[in-house]
Amino acid sequence: QIPTETKLYKGWSHTDPILEAPMRGDHSYHGDVYELVCMWTGENNDQRHKTRIFDERHPMLQPIGPSVLVEAARFCNPF
Repeated sequence: QIPTETKLYKGWSHTDPILEAPMRGDHSYHGDVYELVCMWTGENNDQRHKTRIFDERHPMLQPIGPSVLVEAARFCNPF
């Protein structure tokens, strides 16, 4: 038996974690993945991890474009 965990992101489709959300500056999915990788690799118990907390305020994680354009693209998305 393999332990599993499910987290649903309200209002998200299958493309939101990699397209729409990051374009809007929402990296909550990536932060969750980062924390899970740290847990699986034992980084949570490592004192060095305390300085490598996923920081959504990092300048590289800012919105790429206006939300209205992201929503328009989402509406036109053929998937």
